[in-house]
Amino acid sequence: MFQHIALNEKFDFVYWTGDLPPHNIWNQTRNDQLNAYSHLTSLFLKYFPGKSIYPTLGNHEAAPYNLFPTPNIKQDNISWLYTALADNWSQTGLPSYLRTNITSGAFYTYLIAPGVRLVSLNMNYCPKINFWLLINSTDPLGQLEWLANVLQYSESNGEKVHIIGHINPASCLEAWSENYYRIINRYESTVTGQFFGHTHYDEFELFYDLNNNSRAVNVAYIAGSVTTYPNLNPGYRIYTVDGIYSNTSWYVLDHESYIMNLTEANN
Repeated sequence: MFQHIALNEKFDFVYWTGDLPPHNIWNQTRNDQLNAYSHLTSLFLKYFPGKSIYPTLGNHEAAPYNLFPTPNIKQDNISWLYTALADNWSQTGLPSYLRTNITSGAFYTYLIAPGVRLVSLNMNYCPKINFWLLINSTDPLGQLEWLANVLQYSESNGEKVHIIGHINPASCLEAWSENYYRIINRYESTVTGQFFGHTHYDEFELFYDLNNNSRAVNVAYIAGSVTTYPNLNPGYRIYTVDGIYSNTSWYVLDHESYIMNLTEANN
């Protein structure tokens, strides 16, 4: 896939939406997860030299997978992963001053071009599959408050914002999702793109005005995966965005998904 993209596609930068290790969850250690991340990072650097690669964290990077302890859990923390992420992400184009953000929670914001800001969220502190949230499910990293502050800054400074994450908001706990929806609703003119993964399907989610449910205010794009799940072809997606070379809306104008046809290949 890397070789095919490098030879056939023209693009400006990459949104890397997480879930790097293979899904053999019964046979994974922390070292397995770290080796997978290091290996995939090296492939990005090999095949896309000079390109900016903006990552976010998936639920399969933990060991055991899905389980991301909240900060109040002292006997089982996740620092082993976040430190490694900071080391790997620094190679993909993120500046060194974001290291503290990454090691403390694996989320960050970065001005990727004049007039457009990226927000990368760690969505592992919102889903039902993270059992640690049964102890404390009230936005344990304070990401939602942080997100609202970032969006307020961007609105005040005339910036547009793209949000990337792994787990789509509809897969989160209801209280977390409701507050996220309220933030998106409030900053509907500032957030011009949301990009997620996780489901392995080619999907999208519409966000509606909380006071008028006939009016759509935003959209989240959910791309397929490279994983060869039953009845799913591995693939990647190319987005065409208004504003790559000019300070305009940064809305998605179009997207194309490319797949490897497994039925044809197996035949």
